[in-house]
Amino acid sequence: MKQLLASVAIGLIVLSCAAASAKDLYVDSIRGDDSVSYAANSPTTPWRSLGRATWGSSNRPAPNPAEAARSGDTVHVSGGPFVAPATETRYVPAFNPVNSGSADRPIIFRAVDRVELRTSGGRGPVIGAYRSSYIHWLGFVIDERYAAVAPDTGPIVIWEATGVVVDGCEVLGITQTYGDNHNGVRLERAAESVVRNCRITGIRGTNTSGHNSAGIMLYGSSAITIENNEILNSGAGIFPKGADNYNITIRFNRMSGNDKGIRTSYSSPTMGENRIYQNIIENSSGGLGLGIQVADHSRNWSIFNNTIVNVVDSILIRFSESVTNLRWGNNLIYGGSTAVNAGEWEGPLPGNGRNIYYGNEFWAHQGVSYSALGSWFGAVPADAASISANPRMISVASGDYRLAADSPARTLGRDVLDLNRNGSTTDTIPAGAYISGNEIIGRFAGSDVNPPAPPRDVAVE
Repeated sequence: MKQLLASVAIGLIVLSCAAASAKDLYVDSIRGDDSVSYAANSPTTPWRSLGRATWGSSNRPAPNPAEAARSGDTVHVSGGPFVAPATETRYVPAFNPVNSGSADRPIIFRAVDRVELRTSGGRGPVIGAYRSSYIHWLGFVIDERYAAVAPDTGPIVIWEATGVVVDGCEVLGITQTYGDNHNGVRLERAAESVVRNCRITGIRGTNTSGHNSAGIMLYGSSAITIENNEILNSGAGIFPKGADNYNITIRFNRMSGNDKGIRTSYSSPTMGENRIYQNIIENSSGGLGLGIQVADHSRNWSIFNNTIVNVVDSILIRFSESVTNLRWGNNLIYGGSTAVNAGEWEGPLPGNGRNIYYGNEFWAHQGVSYSALGSWFGAVPADAASISANPRMISVASGDYRLAADSPARTLGRDVLDLNRNGSTTDTIPAGAYISGNEIIGRFAGSDVNPPAPPRDVAVE
């Protein structure tokens, strides 16, 4: 017994020492000095460059893990812009941490006020993680005018990494001329990671189809949450594209002025469930004009309680031979031309229905277009519990899509995904993105959505 107590005591001491080893580190482009040691770094003796914190050295080809931010550390970054040479790859960020954190002790890089990051001398991602896990990037700004991206990637990349969080960051995109994917945030072979509360604008390309220029794109990733982002004026908002993604959650995002809001394809046929719920997609641009597009090899997707406003084709469902285990319902579709376009779908279209439509001209199934809702219900009985009525949102003109007290959408939905977290999947909830009316959809209140221009006089390299 004494030996057991002694072992427990030693274990507690070890854990206590490990917890105590976590440190607040500081980077300041004005007052910093990269010759300061890890041990001596403090608010009054910060480092000068972000590279010193990520690589443990001012020179990326000569990293020093013992001198870099470690598991449990938080790095407070002030000033900038901070510049590092581009990696000339599509998967290794310029500021790729040399160390990894752990699930309970991530390495956190936190911008203090507005901090802009740039690259020089080539192309490649700026931040994220390549084979470095449990890394958090909070509040940084990347302008593609000063950070040339490589084809088939973007300025923020999570690649072969686990537990990475990108939160409160901003990507200011420009139109790229290369003929490949152009993304604001790219996740490839990533797991258990989160993209949250980011603002991504202007991700476009001239030599590729609209959805391949996506604010957020996924390949071969699992257990990914994409939430509370604002994605504007891009080819697509969010696109889980290829290599069998699974357990993907897309919620509380607001997408405006994109050619397509959300597009899905190539998800795993055997693993997990993917969910798209409580998003707002509004005011599509260009001739494509799609809200949610379920494309080839989309498996195990549940699409519920989204609000889609003034989009040409609100929901486009394609290729019944390769789309399996699809569920959709409780969506609010306002305006636009075609409410549901399943013209290429063969056989019965799945439900659950209970959508609310208003101001739509057409529905399509098996190559037939219907202009009357009753005819549509005859062709697609799985949607027969839906209605056509004014959903009476607070103010469509000002973008306030919460439901008025007398909205017919308030009692239309059924809580198939247990979104109110009461343990029931059969109780009545509203259709559309707002269930309680208190949800934050888009960036959190207080986010620096329209920040001032960054300083241009100091570039730290």
